[in-house]
Amino acid sequence: MPGQLCLMVNFVTGGRWRCLQYWLRRTRLNLAVLEQLDLIGRTAELARAFGIDFFSVLSRGSQYRVESMMVRLAHTQNYLMLSPAKEQVGPPPPNPAPRPLASPSLLSSCSRNTCDGLICLRW
Repeated sequence: MPGQLCLMVNFVTGGRWRCLQYWLRRTRLNLAVLEQLDLIGRTAELARAFGIDFFSVLSRGSQYRVESMMVRLAHTQNYLMLSPAKEQVGPPPPNPAPRPLASPSLLSSCSRNTCDGLICLRW
């Protein structure tokens, strides 16, 4: 489509106006989708709940959200959250052993009344 728009702008009479109408229509549709999903309102609400900035809600993962909640909880209990120094973080070892992506463990009840187990995945 960008190639067609380029040709339309350069060689068709009224092409610039048609190109502008095309991009305005696309922009209006994107804004309508954002409004229908209430993305801005929900993201702002999550940012307030987690105590992080608006863009971090969209761009960062769930671990960042969990850590922000832990920091807020620790602050209410008068605890300090320590961060590692640069020397403690350091580069990874040269050839680390391959690790599984998840380490599943199967838990079953002691009473043996059920035949289904519970799987816990740690991340």
